[in-house]
Amino acid sequence: MNSKIRLAFQIIILALIVWAIVNANDVEAYCPMGGILAFGTKLFQGTMPCSVSSMAFFMAVALFIGALAIGKLFCSFICPIGSISEWIGKLGKKLKIQFTIPKVVDRLLRSVKYFLLFFVLYKTITASELFCRKFDPYFGAVTGFGHDTVLLWSLGAVIVTIVGALLVKQFWCRYFCFLGAASNIFVNIWSAAIITVIYLLLKLIGLQLSIIWLLGGFALMGFLIEAGLFKFIVLPFFKITVDQDSCTQCGLCTKACPYDIKVQEYTSVNHPDCVMCTECITACDKEKSVGVNRSYKLRFLPHILVVALITMGFVLSANYEFTTLEKRWGKFEQLESPGIYTQAGVKNVKCWGSSMSLFNMLKGRKGIYGLDTYAKSKTVVVYYDQDETSEEEVKKALFSPSRYKIRTFRKYTPARLTIWEVGIEKLFDRVDQVNLVRALQQNDNIFGLETSFGEPVTAKIYYDADSIKVEDVKNAIEAKKIEFKLAGKDQVVELEFECEDEGNMAGTMDIETFNKQMFSGVDQKFNNYSKLDEQQLQIYEIGMPSAGNVQIRRKMQYLISHISADSGIVRYKTLYTDRPVARIYFNPEWVDTAKIHSMLLPDSLTYFKRDNTTGKTPNIFKFAYPSNVINVSEFLQKTAEAPNE
Repeated sequence: MNSKIRLAFQIIILALIVWAIVNANDVEAYCPMGGILAFGTKLFQGTMPCSVSSMAFFMAVALFIGALAIGKLFCSFICPIGSISEWIGKLGKKLKIQFTIPKVVDRLLRSVKYFLLFFVLYKTITASELFCRKFDPYFGAVTGFGHDTVLLWSLGAVIVTIVGALLVKQFWCRYFCFLGAASNIFVNIWSAAIITVIYLLLKLIGLQLSIIWLLGGFALMGFLIEAGLFKFIVLPFFKITVDQDSCTQCGLCTKACPYDIKVQEYTSVNHPDCVMCTECITACDKEKSVGVNRSYKLRFLPHILVVALITMGFVLSANYEFTTLEKRWGKFEQLESPGIYTQAGVKNVKCWGSSMSLFNMLKGRKGIYGLDTYAKSKTVVVYYDQDETSEEEVKKALFSPSRYKIRTFRKYTPARLTIWEVGIEKLFDRVDQVNLVRALQQNDNIFGLETSFGEPVTAKIYYDADSIKVEDVKNAIEAKKIEFKLAGKDQVVELEFECEDEGNMAGTMDIETFNKQMFSGVDQKFNNYSKLDEQQLQIYEIGMPSAGNVQIRRKMQYLISHISADSGIVRYKTLYTDRPVARIYFNPEWVDTAKIHSMLLPDSLTYFKRDNTTGKTPNIFKFAYPSNVINVSEFLQKTAEAPNE
């Protein structure tokens, strides 16, 4: 019965994972390893890694409590890698290709998972990104070796898991699973406590020890205990036990063990590979010599605790959320009673990275000195000096006004565009604005959107009044849902936008003025531009028809990085004159226009990575003649263009 119940657990978990993949849901939201890494990052940086949910953290708490109480339950009941490895191992046994690794080699191989644990912990808590995604076999398999994976590493890990399981029982789990290493450290928590105390004492006496020493101590102690003592000491509280008085030494319990533990030789099984699967109890159904804490009646305790711990994780996650980011700066500590403004529904706060973007945007704003973000609930809390600024100004600081050219004039060009201005409820952050653009794109006669702060947010919609009426624009805004494709997949988004009133007409605009107003360019200086005498520079100007395209603009950094390899090129800018153009600022003493032009045309671009290595990407940028050269000294004298520079 125990085996059937555990098998049901395993199948249900795998079915839920398949469901998550099919429905494009988060496939690692409940992974306790992410929670462990998040806890480390929270302690070290005060932030939560991107993509780690509160659920993952509380599942890690459940794993920790379970490890102390009854051992490595997660490995046998929940872990998909553990389950699949076990089933593949049974196939290997039937094929008679399995073998046992010699004791010395076995002990040495067990160090690998502790090294991986140390490496993953260090890389994650110092960068606030889940480094394990690059090679984790589970993440690689369920994402199809997609984002964040290194194909060679991830595919290699999957192959090692499958082939290893065929040849050696639970090969990945024994030797490579860093979550298994963490679970062993949890069970032997006293060793981690000793390392922590030593680390803190050394810090107290003045030694400047980085976090790498603490993490290294955990991993080293974990390995030494497993390879040296080869047993759990004291904990877990509940263990598999064998009544040696009634045991017939038939060996059925050992034969049933997924890890080949010689169960019948123990009185109390403290083997580091024991995962409390209770297969040994099932195998000893007649003699009933194997039980939990000397009681056969407790044989279902692991199953009950699995349900209880998972339930606890769900309940805690539903009622408590950790901050994704906590930042205080300036004179925050001097504020006796700071103003606190809470804004819910900020959809563009998705993780640590987007939270940092918001922090960088607010840090320079007058009177604002603190920020908390909560990615799960999409909530931000801003702390401010009430003598320097107001809640209204804080709201304005959180808002990002935007302009969107919804479509080009390829199909047709209206004589003029009419401007309708209206307040829109439930429109606040950049995600809302993008969804509004998608709603307006459903009508071929709407060409632009401009937003500005207000309560509610004020929107100007540019449309062809000869083809549609204001009511048509309003209907597009108030659509209940939109359907579109994203990365080749069908998407459906529910909308709640409502027009505040009937709005008002704000005039008309000719197409040339509209194109200039809606153009969003880039302007980047490099190669010590600020140290140069602008009067000595020249500008190479060439048409760039797609410069205003959002997707092209996002990839512009590749082109800028490519041309920056020549020290004579010092600035790159796109703008709209009578057409979209690219302007490349250069020192004519170091580079000529022929060289610049040739750098724009190769089939692939060479760009610099953060680690100073280079990469290549296809050149997607197209340019159009005529081109011309402008002297910056003459250009700066033209007062009409001076504000743009």
